Amino acid sequence: VSCEPNPTLAARLADRFGHAGRVEIVNAAMGRSAGTARLHVPRYRGYEFDGLASLDPVMAESWLSAGRIARFDPRLLEVLHHDVAVTPLDALDLAPDLIKIDTQGTELEVVMGGLGTLERSRPVVIIERPGEALVHVLGRLGLMPWGWDGRRMVAG
Repeated sequence: VSCEPNPTLAARLADRFGHAGRVEIVNAAMGRSAGTARLHVPRYRGYEFDGLASLDPVMAESWLSAGRIARFDPRLLEVLHHDVAVTPLDALDLAPDLIKIDTQGTELEVVMGGLGTLERSRPVVIIERPGEALVHVLGRLGLMPWGWDGRRMVAG
């Protein structure tokens, strides 16, 4: 199951994998509760950085900057907006072995909407930079953080 809020990317995923029968594409953002939200997609010089899209407008805009792009011109940065459905993970009624959460700043909201799923299934959860609050919430479920030290995975 792949949850993709960006309607353009969800359509591409469905075209590529939806016919396989084993892949389900959910065109929604994951969050704490059901509803709608605005997805912010940065575009610079006409290129959409869909991997930096976020429900958090500051996160969507902040990565593209003079510190990261040579000769950055802020006048060439724009942000596209899509109103998207939001669904809590628990509403999907899954029993996953593995969950990857990459939501550009709203990972805690995803986890809070999936506490039942996480407690019931105890999956491996992959989060790029979980932050202290998220580590605390997952720790209450008995899940502990691991990281890569350059050679191997270490508890951390």
